Amino acid sequence: LPPTRLYLASGARLFALEVRADETASARPLRIRAEKAVPEAVSEAAPAPGYVALARYAVQALYAAGHRPAQVPGIRPRPVADRPVALFRCRAAAPAACGDATEARPLAAWEARPYFVTALEVRNRLPRALELDPRDIRGDFAAAAIVHPRLAAAGDPHDATAVVLISALPFAGAEP
Repeated sequence: LPPTRLYLASGARLFALEVRADETASARPLRIRAEKAVPEAVSEAAPAPGYVALARYAVQALYAAGHRPAQVPGIRPRPVADRPVALFRCRAAAPAACGDATEARPLAAWEARPYFVTALEVRNRLPRALELDPRDIRGDFAAAAIVHPRLAAAGDPHDATAVVLISALPFAGAEP
């Protein structure tokens, strides 16, 4: 057993235990002796969730209405402004999604220190199918996930998708 830290609570007291076993450990029952109490407010911070866990949480929160998304420690909702944003940059090599070709609106946002997560709806406004490329997303984002990168022509039931953006700043500070 590699060294492992356990926290035990007894009333208002919190105890930190370091547990380990090696090849010399016996089969005798374990005896625990508390040497010092740790103040309740002091605890080892949980590691920050990764990009995949945050994106999965956002997609489940959007698409699994009525179901609770997977638990992500420390994630909490944030207010989001319901206003259109110019999400995609125009590039000569791939101009299809920029300008008036798409409409993007924030749907929901969460905070999970040190990250901020924003889910947006992106809708195709063109009379033809459109392929979205995460490399064309404007702003200072650490990660981006497009749920369905191929959008059908405007008016089709499949003309919209969700985009999840992860940044070090709230969405308003990370967008251009």
